[in-house]
Amino acid sequence: MKCEKCFSLDLKVLESRARDTGVIARRRQCLACSHRFTTMELPPGALRYVRHHLVVWEQRQTGKYNTMVRQRRKIATLLCEARDSGKTAVDLAGSYGLTLAMVYYYTSPSYRKKLNGPK
Repeated sequence: MKCEKCFSLDLKVLESRARDTGVIARRRQCLACSHRFTTMELPPGALRYVRHHLVVWEQRQTGKYNTMVRQRRKIATLLCEARDSGKTAVDLAGSYGLTLAMVYYYTSPSYRKKLNGPK
């Protein structure tokens, strides 16, 4: 960390505050020029979380999000029907171009319950 004014590396933390959101605000002072400033530290993984939600928000604004959800439900329904008819997960992954993990996820009982909705 460098001072904003003189770019010195000699800094002292005067005060630290943790906020409800997980952000840590630190009040710092430069030992060379006595300039004071505040820095904000994000918790680990916060940027990935924010980016994901910005992408989802953008997709919802353009209508792409609902289309993607419908496509996922359609694929999951097709996979469940094929799995019930006796096809293996390896066959389904090869024919739909999915990974085995995705096939297992889409055909899992918990996803089927989510797919069918509450009864």
